[in-house]
Amino acid sequence: MTLRTRLIALIVAVVLLGFSIADFVTYKSISSFLDQGVSHQLDSASFPITRSLASIAGVTLPGRPLSRLGGAPGGRGPLVGVASGNAAGTLFSPNQSSPNVPPAPGGRRVLIPQGTFGELLSPQGKVLSRLFYGYGQDTPSFPSIEKIALSAMVGPNPTKYFSITSTGSGAAPYSALVARLANGVGVVIIGVPMAVTLGTLHRLLLVEVGVSLALLVALGAIAWFILRRDLRPLVEVANAAKEIAQGDLGRRVPEVGSNAKDEVVQLARSFNAMVAEIEGAFGEVAESEGKLRRFLADASHELGTPLSSILGYSDLFELWKKDDRYDLDIAFRHIREDANRMKNLVDDLFSLAQFDQVRPLEITTCNLSTIAYEAVAALRVTNPNRTITLEGAKELLLQGDNFRLRQVIDILLVNATKHTPSHVAISLDLALEGSDAFIVVHDDGPGIDKDLADTIFQPFVRGDRSRQRHSGGAGLGLAIAQSIVTAHLGEISLEPGIGATFIVRIPIRHSQNF
Repeated sequence: MTLRTRLIALIVAVVLLGFSIADFVTYKSISSFLDQGVSHQLDSASFPITRSLASIAGVTLPGRPLSRLGGAPGGRGPLVGVASGNAAGTLFSPNQSSPNVPPAPGGRRVLIPQGTFGELLSPQGKVLSRLFYGYGQDTPSFPSIEKIALSAMVGPNPTKYFSITSTGSGAAPYSALVARLANGVGVVIIGVPMAVTLGTLHRLLLVEVGVSLALLVALGAIAWFILRRDLRPLVEVANAAKEIAQGDLGRRVPEVGSNAKDEVVQLARSFNAMVAEIEGAFGEVAESEGKLRRFLADASHELGTPLSSILGYSDLFELWKKDDRYDLDIAFRHIREDANRMKNLVDDLFSLAQFDQVRPLEITTCNLSTIAYEAVAALRVTNPNRTITLEGAKELLLQGDNFRLRQVIDILLVNATKHTPSHVAISLDLALEGSDAFIVVHDDGPGIDKDLADTIFQPFVRGDRSRQRHSGGAGLGLAIAQSIVTAHLGEISLEPGIGATFIVRIPIRHSQNF
């Protein structure tokens, strides 16, 4: 079952419950109101009908005929009864003089409802007189209520209300009362028809059911239309998710609507943002895979070159005379040089791999000025004819790995000496700005190509494309330097300008927990 179907079913169920409660309350209220009206008719008709019955039977009624006929007890249900007789219904008024239809007390006009019947019974249960107010209607068979009447003769209450239904083809429901007359003269039974009341209630029930069903169908259709319109973005999200699962990472969901608080709009925007992140992540993965392939290709090439050289000199060694000392020295020298190149390359790759795995640093309090001085002094020994200057404070303390920081400075200085002529000066400046220490290595050489600025710190990228392997390393130095600086929570960058300028920023307080 879809979400739309469940929501529509829930809405219809709630509305149906509301209509049922409203219809029930309305039905009970109208039923109570009509029941009170019938009870009022019954009580109003009791006095004139009793007088008429007594007059027909020739019975003298001392004083008031009924002990209390002013109203029915509250809370009674619908009353039902039967009638017989042949008297015509009459509108009683104070001015009428018929001996059989005396006026009601107080001169009130009383309209006896059509179908009302009355009986006067003796104390022994014999019918003394009967009346039926048919207004032209055929007289039905009177119901058998002698037992009810006799029970009123001996019961504690002088008046008893009840309901009864006549039998036969003309069966009709009645609301009736039986009352004991004063001084034991007899018992009077009066019944008012309930057909009109019950018919009204039946029609009310049909109207309520019909209207409720019609409104329920209309509300269900409206709910279906609204839900279909408002849940369309959810269908779009589901379809987009299927297409994305099939590999279409460029798929997006239309963000219909300008209300930022609309949950459906928020879902569409969040979904699109998530897909954009996934697409970016896949792009990064693809880029990383491409870098890895290039890295492996470069590493294989860099390792293959000295290996090929070693194998070549080994073959020559087999061809040359073994007692030719000069040829042996040449072969062994080249083999040793290529082996050292391989060893250096493997060491650099190992160092790079260690920092890619976030190898723990040995954090201590270091004097960056001392580290820089030692690096410059070592470089001057191997390059006595080159001008190398060191500027900055004599003491610059920071928290870092002394060996790794020296390695960074060595890489930058050695790169400067390898890629510039011997007469080009090299400068190393140290500075402290706020909570960061800065290392600036600059040379006035030819500089680095602008198109290499974004990739210079990647493995196997050389700043001088024209140089051969004998003039430098494999292009791993700057990648290793970046890894070391990143491990110190710092940054390294290449600044544009004349020559080559590398700037290293390292926080003086190392907050990372190693």
